[in-house]
Amino acid sequence: YPADSLASMNFWICHPDIFDYIETALKQFITNNNNLEKGEVYIPLVLQEYCGANQIPIGVLQCNASWFGITYAPDKEAAKSKLASMQEASVVYPDPLWKQL
Repeated sequence: YPADSLASMNFWICHPDIFDYIETALKQFITNNNNLEKGEVYIPLVLQEYCGANQIPIGVLQCNASWFGITYAPDKEAAKSKLASMQEASVVYPDPLWKQL
């Protein structure tokens, strides 16, 4: 893909009907996957399939934020560090992230 291609990595807003579709995809994954430890159900692909079946429209809102996240357990520390630095700089995320209830 070209470097300036749009990608949706940060936030999804879906109608609750999507969970039935995701559940079906998850059941297929568990039934048909020989590598459950490393395999994944990729939500963007599930949404692409759902959209391709003319079930939902998908829109994109552009932003300039950098993506980071957790896919595997070793990613956790890097994500924690990134969140902490963003909180310290008061960039995007407040400190604390969640109010104590």
